[in-house]
Amino acid sequence: MDESREQRIARLTEEFRKLLEEKFPEKGSTMQRIEELTEEIGKAIEEKIEDDATSKRVAVMWAGMRYANVVLPPGMCETMRNGL
Repeated sequence: MDESREQRIARLTEEFRKLLEEKFPEKGSTMQRIEELTEEIGKAIEEKIEDDATSKRVAVMWAGMRYANVVLPPGMCETMRNGL
């Protein structure tokens, strides 16, 4: 069953909460450490959103192509998996 937009947001929000619990800076952390963790957290969130959004789009494209019996050139499956 496909997730609705709201379900996907709820799932990602829970994943972000766990990430923050794991990575959130401890009291007394240096400014450099806080900046490093902020960058790590931001990058992880960006990747999760991009992966989730593109995996849905690629899955729909792939299903449509299979339905239309489209034959892909060598290497195209990997390209599609990587978000075109």
